[in-house]
Amino acid sequence: MKTRIILICIAVILLMFCRANVLLYADCRGCCSGHGGIVCDNGITKCVDGTDLTQSCKNKGCDVCGTTTTPTTNTSSNKTIKIASFNIQIFGRAKAKKPEVMEILARTISNFDIVAIQEIRDKTATAIKKLEVDVDELGTNYDYIMGPRLGRTNSKEQYAFFYNTETITASGSYTYIENSGDIFHREPFIGKFQAKNGIFDFIIINIHADPDEATSEIKSLPLVVNDAKSHFSENDVIVLGDLNADCSYYNEDSSHTLTGSDYKWLISNDMVTNMANTPCTYDRIIITSTLREDYADVANVFRFDQEFELDCERREVSDHYPVFASFHIDRDTD
Repeated sequence: MKTRIILICIAVILLMFCRANVLLYADCRGCCSGHGGIVCDNGITKCVDGTDLTQSCKNKGCDVCGTTTTPTTNTSSNKTIKIASFNIQIFGRAKAKKPEVMEILARTISNFDIVAIQEIRDKTATAIKKLEVDVDELGTNYDYIMGPRLGRTNSKEQYAFFYNTETITASGSYTYIENSGDIFHREPFIGKFQAKNGIFDFIIINIHADPDEATSEIKSLPLVVNDAKSHFSENDVIVLGDLNADCSYYNEDSSHTLTGSDYKWLISNDMVTNMANTPCTYDRIIITSTLREDYADVANVFRFDQEFELDCERREVSDHYPVFASFHIDRDTD
């Protein structure tokens, strides 16, 4: 009997040792910071006080109840890619000097294959370069394409596309040119991309609509879509960005070309994308009807303050949450 008890104790110790080694490998430090540490509760890995693990910690392989997964940075499957939009809110040298903020920005970007960024305000372009370095230090090589400084006032902004060079190829970009009138406060920035390990190729239109002119700019986006299709000889188009498409700036139930059958809005009106007291769906992802079968039926808001342990206030990162959607890379139904 004593021998049996000793053997059981040894087995328990070995199991705890193995799991401790797995957690060390997965680098789960901070996953339950302030919540008592990680435990296995009735077959479910969680924090001691009952708090669920964030998705980021799960992606690292922090599962003490069973077999852990190999840690990974980008969580896309090998059959899909994730495309996101993120208004980083006055992104410039001041924000780039805050390591705790840059860490969250980098970890957020590394969750996606492409991230369309709005509201870059740095004429020296040093902040965006620092962000690329911080993203790459997480273990995957990203590159970026940045457009020109735009705006009718002295406060200029730039768009950018960050993309994972292991999964995405960029094949061109340009800024939309208005042939008549001045509809857009910041003309959309347009890029052509293709999944490296598949046949899926597509256009992304990146826009930050002016709040006071959001309705007219949104209604005019089909002009940009048609221009992009002609420019790249491609019919699959994704329109995304901070469209200010809600609340006092835009009637989300209005009818016009962009809300017709030729388009599908993936970020629905009930998804809150901002941090204001009044919940609004400012940020959107809209696809042309040619992409309906390529779309993987996954679109949502990425709440970085729930995914990561923050050492700063969430509004120091941005007053917007990123939005994202997944697409099949082995389909191209256009």
